[in-house]
Amino acid sequence: MTKTPEDSPKITGEGNLASAAARRRLGFLLMMLCAACVLIFTLWSTHLPLPAQNWIGANLDKIRHEKTGDISFAVFGDCRDDFSCLGAILRHISTTPNLDFAICIGDLVDQGDREDFYFFLEEVKRNLKIPFLTALGNHDTEPNGPGAYGRIFGPLYYSFEIGKNHFTVMNGASTKMLDPEQRIWLEKDLAAARGCATRLVFTHIPLYDPRGGSLAHCMQPAAAKDLVDLFTEYRVTHVFSSHIHGYFTGAWEGIPYTITGGGGAPLQGNTPDHFFFHYLLVDIKGGAVGIEMRKIPSQDIGWLESFRVKTPLVLSHLARIAGIPFALLLALAGIGWVLFAPGRTIGRGALRR
Repeated sequence: MTKTPEDSPKITGEGNLASAAARRRLGFLLMMLCAACVLIFTLWSTHLPLPAQNWIGANLDKIRHEKTGDISFAVFGDCRDDFSCLGAILRHISTTPNLDFAICIGDLVDQGDREDFYFFLEEVKRNLKIPFLTALGNHDTEPNGPGAYGRIFGPLYYSFEIGKNHFTVMNGASTKMLDPEQRIWLEKDLAAARGCATRLVFTHIPLYDPRGGSLAHCMQPAAAKDLVDLFTEYRVTHVFSSHIHGYFTGAWEGIPYTITGGGGAPLQGNTPDHFFFHYLLVDIKGGAVGIEMRKIPSQDIGWLESFRVKTPLVLSHLARIAGIPFALLLALAGIGWVLFAPGRTIGRGALRR
C-alpha cells in the first residue's frame, strides 16, 4: 500500500526542541570533560613526583665490583629534549655486549624543569639496562641553580674507580673559573688518583673550542688555562666533554680530549667530518684508552618516533604555561553553548531553524 504525504511522519516543534536540547547537553558535557582533562593534566604536570632521587649514587652502586681487567663504557652528550635521538642512541648502546656503564656529559634536557627530567629518565628506563651516569650541563640548571637536577640526580661533581681506573665527573656547566670548593676538591681527587693506571675526566663545557677563530663555545681563557695546568700536573689520561654539538678530538696542550655533543641537540654545522648524531664507545685495556665513534643512522630517528617522544613533553610545557586558563575557557565555552546555542527555549516557545 503506497503511503500518501498525509501518512508520512511529521517532525513537530517539540521534536526539534528535544533534539536541540540533546545537542546542547552533549556539547556541554564534552566541553566540561575536555576542561576536566586539561585541568587534571595541568595539575599532574605541575606537581610531577620526582622521577628518582640520588640517581647517581644508586647507579654507582651497580657498577662497583671487583673487576680489575678491561673496562668498556659509552659516552654521549647534549640530548636537549630530542628524546627520539636519545632513544636511538640508548638502543644502539644496549646492543653492545659487556658494557660497564653509560654516561651523558651534560645538557640532558633543554630547560632543567622537573618534567623535562621525568621524560628524559623515562626514555633511559625504557631503552637502557646498564648503569647510567650523568654530568651537569648549562641547560640542566634553573635560574637559581641546579634545582631539580640536584634533587633527582644527586651530587653535582663526584668520582669513582673501577679497578685501577679513576673517573672524575666535574660540574662543568659554567665557562668561568671553578668555584673554590670544587677547585679544591678536584685537585685533591686527581692527587689521590696518581697511582691509577688511567685518570679520565668528564666535564660539559670544553676547555677550548677546536674550531678556533672567533668561535668560543668553551671556557674563558683563564679558567681553561687553570684546568689544563692541573690536568698536566696530575697526568690526566683523557678529557671528555660536549657543549659543542658535534664531534672533535685532539689534544689541549698535550692533554688528549674528545668532544661528543651529538646526542640530539641541533647540530652546529654541516661539515660531514664533525657534525652528526653519534656516541662513543670507550675501551680500556692494560691502561690504554681506545675510543670508537659510532654514528646514528638517520632512519633510526624517524618522524613517528620523534612525534611519540616529543608530544608528551610539549603538552606538559603548554599545560604548565596555560593549562588552567585554557581549562576555564573550555568551561566558559560549555556554559555559553548551553545559554546561547540555536534552539534554546525562550519562555514557552523555541527558536526554530
